[in-house]
Parts: sequence; structure tokens; C-alpha cells
Amino acid sequence: MKRVAVIITVLAIALATPALAQDKPASVVGKWTMDIDTPHGKMSLAVDLKADPKDAKKILGTLASDQLGTMTLTGEVADGKLRFDVSGGPGEMSFVGKLKDADTMNGILSAHNGDMAAVLTRIKPK
Repeated sequence: MKRVAVIITVLAIALATPALAQDKPASVVGKWTMDIDTPHGKMSLAVDLKADPKDAKKILGTLASDQLGTMTLTGEVADGKLRFDVSGGPGEMSFVGKLKDADTMNGILSAHNGDMAAVLTRIKPK
């Protein structure tokens, strides 16, 4: 009977672990390419996400493009979603998205010209 209880406990922990991992910034930390559909056509931006050393759920980083330059972002991972705000650019921007898989994230980038579909693709280290 004790053996069955141990097996059930181990299975419960193993099944809960992926759900808990979704709220950890480590799952989104890294370099990404963000492709967005703007009112003026497609645009690609470089996104660099880092875990905040002071707060386990917070994200710090940059968003950059040739057209917009490099901007600072701050955000958090909660309820399996990444949310961040961008400062230092031509206007206020924010992003809300969710991991589709380990290397792809879908979301919405909101800016002064409206909401735009965004797909982030992880850049794998060489």
C-alpha cells in the first residue's frame, strides 16, 4: 500500500512540474526574432529576454530594429503568459503572448497604431 502511495505522489509531482514551469521566466529567457504584421507591412525585431535577478517572475531585456533602434523592456511571466512593456522608442508598446512550444510564442504587440499579431521564434545558440 505504501508503494502505491509513493508511486501516486511521484506521478502527481511529475505531472505538476510542467505546469509550474510555465510561470518561470527561464522558459522564455533567450534571444528571439519577433515578426509582426504592421499596417505598413511585415517587420522583424530582435528580442533579448533575461530573468530579473531581483525577482524570479520578472523579465528584463531589449527590443530592437533598424527602424526603431533599441528599446528597453520590462515584464513578467504569469499564468503561462509573457507580458512586457517597451520604453525608449517612438511610443508606448506592450506585448502579451504565450508559448506555443519551446521555440515559438504567439501574441499581440500593442502600439500607437493598434494591435498587431506577433510571432516570436527562438534563436538557437550556434
